[in-house]
Amino acid sequence: MDQASVRSTLQRQGSFSHSRGLNQHQTEDAFFGRLGYIDIQWMAERLRNPVRMYTGLCDTICPPSTQFAVYNKIAAPKELVVYPDFTHEELPRAWDDILLLLLKDAQEA
Repeated sequence: MDQASVRSTLQRQGSFSHSRGLNQHQTEDAFFGRLGYIDIQWMAERLRNPVRMYTGLCDTICPPSTQFAVYNKIAAPKELVVYPDFTHEELPRAWDDILLLLLKDAQEA
């Protein structure tokens, strides 16, 4: 997603109005300049707990290529669940699946 799309989305949601000066474009360039350095894949190797990652292959908000970059750097036990026809939306059965995993972990503790 490019900066113009992010700006448009944040402005539409009113997110800039909660940040000092961003709705007036006073610090917008600095904000996006710093945001460009954030790439979660560089933190993925720090994960120690098991990970189950859900990916919609049609996602334009968090493109699958960026998700795969993170997934490939995870050293902890991991599992990837792919939804070929889904975008950045609620994925069928994902929350039920997550709840079952949490209940299983709680039962084993």
